Amino acid sequence: KRARISENLVKGLSEVASILGREIRAASSEISRAVGFDVELSEKRSKLNQALSVLGLTTMERHRATRKIASEPETIDIFFSIPDVEKKEWVQALLQGDI
Repeated sequence: KRARISENLVKGLSEVASILGREIRAASSEISRAVGFDVELSEKRSKLNQALSVLGLTTMERHRATRKIASEPETIDIFFSIPDVEKKEWVQALLQGDI
Protein backbone atom coordinates (compact mmCIF):
# COMPACT_ATOMS: atom_id res chain seq x y z
CA LYS A 1 0.00 0.00 0.00
CA ARG A 2 2.84 2.43 0.84
CA ALA A 3 4.50 1.68 -2.49
CA ARG A 4 1.31 2.62 -4.34
CA ILE A 5 1.01 5.89 -2.38
CA SER A 6 4.65 6.69 -3.16
CA GLU A 7 4.11 5.89 -6.84
CA ASN A 8 1.06 8.15 -6.99
CA LEU A 9 2.95 10.93 -5.21
CA VAL A 10 5.89 10.66 -7.60
CA LYS A 11 3.52 10.59 -10.58
CA GLY A 12 1.66 13.67 -9.29
CA LEU A 13 4.88 15.56 -8.64
CA SER A 14 6.12 14.66 -12.11
CA GLU A 15 2.91 16.02 -13.67
CA VAL A 16 3.18 19.23 -11.65
CA ALA A 17 6.81 19.66 -12.72
CA SER A 18 5.85 19.12 -16.35
CA ILE A 19 3.06 21.70 -16.16
CA LEU A 20 5.35 24.21 -14.44
CA GLY A 21 7.99 23.64 -17.11
CA ARG A 22 5.49 24.39 -19.88
CA GLU A 23 4.28 27.53 -18.14
CA ILE A 24 7.82 28.78 -17.54
CA ARG A 25 8.72 28.21 -21.21
CA ALA A 26 5.61 30.10 -22.33
CA ALA A 27 6.35 33.00 -19.97
CA SER A 28 9.98 33.10 -21.09
CA SER A 29 8.88 33.26 -24.71
CA GLU A 30 6.56 36.20 -23.96
CA ILE A 31 9.30 38.04 -22.09
CA SER A 32 11.73 37.49 -24.97
CA ARG A 33 9.22 38.91 -27.45
CA ALA A 34 8.57 41.94 -25.25
CA VAL A 35 12.28 42.63 -24.79
CA GLY A 36 12.86 42.27 -28.53
CA PHE A 37 10.05 44.74 -29.23
CA ASP A 38 11.53 47.25 -26.78
CA VAL A 39 14.98 46.95 -28.34
CA GLU A 40 13.59 47.44 -31.85
CA LEU A 41 11.55 50.43 -30.71
CA SER A 42 14.57 51.97 -29.00
CA GLU A 43 16.65 51.54 -32.17
CA LYS A 44 13.96 53.23 -34.26
CA ARG A 45 13.73 56.12 -31.79
CA SER A 46 17.48 56.65 -31.97
CA LYS A 47 17.30 56.76 -35.80
CA LEU A 48 14.27 59.05 -35.90
CA ASN A 49 15.99 62.44 -35.62
CA GLN A 50 18.50 61.48 -38.31
CA ALA A 51 15.71 60.33 -40.62
CA LEU A 52 13.84 63.59 -40.05
CA SER A 53 16.93 65.76 -40.55
CA VAL A 54 17.17 64.88 -44.25
CA LEU A 55 13.60 65.92 -45.04
CA GLY A 56 14.23 69.66 -45.25
CA LEU A 57 12.15 70.53 -42.19
CA THR A 58 12.92 73.51 -40.00
CA THR A 59 14.64 72.74 -36.71
CA MET A 60 11.43 73.38 -34.78
CA GLU A 61 9.38 71.21 -37.15
CA ARG A 62 11.92 68.42 -36.73
CA HIS A 63 11.79 68.67 -32.93
CA ARG A 64 7.99 68.73 -32.86
CA ALA A 65 7.84 65.80 -35.27
CA THR A 66 10.35 63.84 -33.20
CA ARG A 67 8.25 64.27 -30.05
CA LYS A 68 5.00 63.47 -31.81
CA ILE A 69 6.28 60.41 -33.69
CA ALA A 70 8.33 59.00 -30.80
CA SER A 71 5.40 59.20 -28.37
CA GLU A 72 3.53 56.29 -30.02
CA PRO A 73 5.10 52.98 -31.10
CA GLU A 74 2.57 52.63 -33.93
CA THR A 75 3.47 56.07 -35.28
CA ILE A 76 7.17 55.18 -35.31
CA ASP A 77 6.37 52.00 -37.24
CA ILE A 78 4.25 53.93 -39.73
CA PHE A 79 6.95 56.57 -40.24
CA PHE A 80 9.63 54.00 -41.02
CA SER A 81 7.31 52.06 -43.34
CA ILE A 82 6.49 55.07 -45.53
CA PRO A 83 8.59 55.44 -48.70
CA ASP A 84 11.27 58.13 -48.31
CA VAL A 85 9.74 60.29 -51.05
CA GLU A 86 6.49 60.55 -49.05
CA LYS A 87 7.92 61.13 -45.57
CA LYS A 88 8.13 64.94 -45.65
CA GLU A 89 4.51 65.31 -46.75
CA TRP A 90 3.40 62.76 -44.13
CA VAL A 91 5.33 64.54 -41.35
CA GLN A 92 3.92 67.93 -42.32
CA ALA A 93 0.39 66.50 -42.35
CA LEU A 94 1.03 64.96 -38.93
CA LEU A 95 2.24 68.29 -37.55
CA GLN A 96 -0.79 70.11 -38.97
CA GLY A 97 -3.15 67.57 -37.40
CA ASP A 98 -4.34 66.18 -40.73
CA ILE A 99 -3.27 62.67 -39.76
